[in-house]
Amino acid sequence: MFTPTLNTPFRRVGPLLLLLTFLFILVWKLPPIAMPQGSQIMALWVHITTETFSIIIAGLIFAVTWNAYSSERPAPLLVLACGLLAVGLLDFGHLLSFKGMPDFITPAGTEKGLNFWLAARLLFALTMVAITFLPWTPFRQPQLRYWLLAANLSVVGLVFWLALYQPQVWPHTFIEGQGLTPFKISMEYLIMGLLLIPAVLFMIKAWRDHKAIQADYLAGAAVVTILSELVFTLYTDVSDIFNLLGHLYKIVAFALIYRAIFVVSIREPFLRLRQANIETNQAKAHYTTLAELAPVGIFRTDAMGDCLYVNDLWLEISGLTLSEALRDGWTQALHPEDRARIKAEWERSEQGPKKFQAEYRFLRPDGKITWVWGQTRPELNSNGQVVGHVGTITDITERKKGEQELLTAKEEWERTFAAIGDVATILDGDLRILRANRKACDMLGLTPEELKGRFCYELFHGDSQPCEGCPAVRTAKDLNAHSAEIEHQNLAKTFSVSSSAVCGPNNELLSIIYIARDITELKTLERQLRQAQKMEAVGTLAGGIAHDFNNILTPVLGYTEIIIESLPPESPLKELAQEVLKAGRRARDLVKQILTFSRQTEQERTPYQIHLAIKEALKLLRSSLPSTIEIKQNIASEGMVLADPTMIHQVVMNLCTNAYHAMRESGGILAVSLTEVEIGSDEYITELHLKAGPYLRLEVSDTGCGMEHHLLERIFEPYFSTKAKGEGTGLGLSMVHGIVTGLGGHVTVYSEPGKGTTFHVYLPKCLEQKGAQKIAPTQAPLPRGHEHILVVDDEKVIVEMMQKTLEMLGYRVTTCIDSRQALELFAAQPADFDLVLTDMTMPHLTGAELAQQLMAIRPELPVVLCTGFSEIINEEKARDIGIRKLLMKPVLRDELARVLRQVLAQPEG
Repeated sequence: MFTPTLNTPFRRVGPLLLLLTFLFILVWKLPPIAMPQGSQIMALWVHITTETFSIIIAGLIFAVTWNAYSSERPAPLLVLACGLLAVGLLDFGHLLSFKGMPDFITPAGTEKGLNFWLAARLLFALTMVAITFLPWTPFRQPQLRYWLLAANLSVVGLVFWLALYQPQVWPHTFIEGQGLTPFKISMEYLIMGLLLIPAVLFMIKAWRDHKAIQADYLAGAAVVTILSELVFTLYTDVSDIFNLLGHLYKIVAFALIYRAIFVVSIREPFLRLRQANIETNQAKAHYTTLAELAPVGIFRTDAMGDCLYVNDLWLEISGLTLSEALRDGWTQALHPEDRARIKAEWERSEQGPKKFQAEYRFLRPDGKITWVWGQTRPELNSNGQVVGHVGTITDITERKKGEQELLTAKEEWERTFAAIGDVATILDGDLRILRANRKACDMLGLTPEELKGRFCYELFHGDSQPCEGCPAVRTAKDLNAHSAEIEHQNLAKTFSVSSSAVCGPNNELLSIIYIARDITELKTLERQLRQAQKMEAVGTLAGGIAHDFNNILTPVLGYTEIIIESLPPESPLKELAQEVLKAGRRARDLVKQILTFSRQTEQERTPYQIHLAIKEALKLLRSSLPSTIEIKQNIASEGMVLADPTMIHQVVMNLCTNAYHAMRESGGILAVSLTEVEIGSDEYITELHLKAGPYLRLEVSDTGCGMEHHLLERIFEPYFSTKAKGEGTGLGLSMVHGIVTGLGGHVTVYSEPGKGTTFHVYLPKCLEQKGAQKIAPTQAPLPRGHEHILVVDDEKVIVEMMQKTLEMLGYRVTTCIDSRQALELFAAQPADFDLVLTDMTMPHLTGAELAQQLMAIRPELPVVLCTGFSEIINEEKARDIGIRKLLMKPVLRDELARVLRQVLAQPEG
């Protein structure tokens, strides 16, 4: 649209409009001017001059607009230009037809001239109205302007034909002597009414939009034309002052239009060009500043790749100076190893042409290597030909360094992950394996690619569902760390498994770290540790039991021997007393065996025919087992084993007792057999953990309830029992295992629920040695004496029993039940006693302390120390103190008699 160049509308045309309005009022109100006779205000030459000037302006408007028109110009400009051309041609017809002019085809006259005038004014008014309402956009089709020109010329031709050849069709417009007709005046007012529309609308546009295209000039032209038409309603003679004033106003109106068209078509393009140059220079300066301030190096080359421009940062990154970088010097900054590659990629990008992108290195003059990310885009001309290149480089040295560090860290992580000694996997939320280490691959016999995507429970356990108690399942639910121990049945291994969640920034689950450690050996060591701890507890218990039980057995055995000695040979009580003595000895040996089992003492072993102990044990069992249990025995060997008879007796009794408990409700068969086997197969040796050679195999089987597999793994553990509470100690089979293992043998067990249980005991066979006894030797007479012996023990019953036993052997005996009293008694008469027999564990003074104090009084005094069991004294410690002999309770009469004679027979000192 047309707009003023100033900020205030009508600042340029407002004063002119006011002046012309004032002039109109002044002329209208002044009295008529008296002219000399024969002279006219609106003379013919004046009319010719004013009209000619108007016609020239109209022609210039058309010529400028038509020739300066482009596809960017709004269509209303051409409408106005073509309309004014038509108006100028009609004004030319008016000029030729004015009164006083030569004939123009038909005689000149006032009405003929007015017909051309009204047609021109009406066409001008319609043109102004049209450009007011037409959209200010270019023609969609440029050829439409020719149709527009033809239409206007057609109107001109029609008016000329009607004015020249059909004058009768025109209404009368002027009557000589009277002036204008009502039609003429009405037409003038119609024209003024039409012009009022563009005057008002252009005025509004000028007020609303100060940047619209010359709207103030067009509004002013419409207003001046209205004043002109108003003047033409007032004259009565074509030569009066109103006619002159109207023509002058017409010239002013055309001049305003010409001013607007000239500015738009001629001056404005130059102004725009000038503004464009200014903006171009500003943009150039702006982009130059941006290029210098840009965080990337910028360069520009010609079509051949010769450098035309680089910014400061490019120079800083490359280390070159501007003169070194221009032309082909920039290629010298490229690392020699990258030049061929960059050249090839550059040439490929030109064939497209397409964008060039690459990472490459600069080798700076100072020797420093800089990594850059380069991007180049070709510049194309209108024909699509490459005329140059524009590109950027970004210093990515730190990024490359970070990438290398990240790569190194990744490789280190992968090596670390692969080297983890435990099974390590990374799972997703569904327990699919994302990654597995070398240990996992080796254990499963699969490659990492074969493991990836498989469910962990499918591979590790062959299940279609997650394992019960799997910590990874719990971690997937609550994102917390969990751990558990899982038995792998197929691998027969125990794993300690742990899982922890790897979460994202929003605490979403990304993966699960799953570690499985093979703790089979550790569990074995733990069981061994528990076994050792149990054995230690057994040892502690055994020591306490041994001390108290031996103190109890001492008077029992002692008095039994006294009774046997006192009874006549034919007495029936003597045989019963001997059975009591035999049971007491077995009880004594049992205590020894308990101490041996708990590793508290070492038991003496001699070659022994174990079938004797087996038969004796079965003889005892027959009287105690119910009739529902049948005993079958098959003793096919009389071979010997290096052992203590009590050991074998305990093994048989415990195995048979265990069989009895398995059959006591339903009854059954207890089968015991003894055979000789030769172990020589490597496989057999490995299975039994035995050395090759001859063995005696004791087999004890029952037809009882049998046991589950998981119970078989624990039956040899101390204190483990399948019996009801109060029915067993849990030490029987543990003692069997300890005895057999201690003898260099091995024990195996086989059992199934409902099919009974079978034990096999393998003991290394001992070849018969010279002097080995199969039967008890003939007993020699007991040695006797007459010496004075001081007996010290805090148990009165033991002191009394010892006194009777020693007196029966011929000795004089003095007893004390208090160690301090014994010390006082000895100190009073140290030479009166030949030997001191003392207990170890006593209040006030122990036997060892008493012996030391006694020997401090009389160093050569023979001292014999007795103990039920003590961890603080042994034979070596006793000898160091000076004690001649250490005896373990209960001490039988035969042993006591021999020891006393041996000690008393030793030389003093």
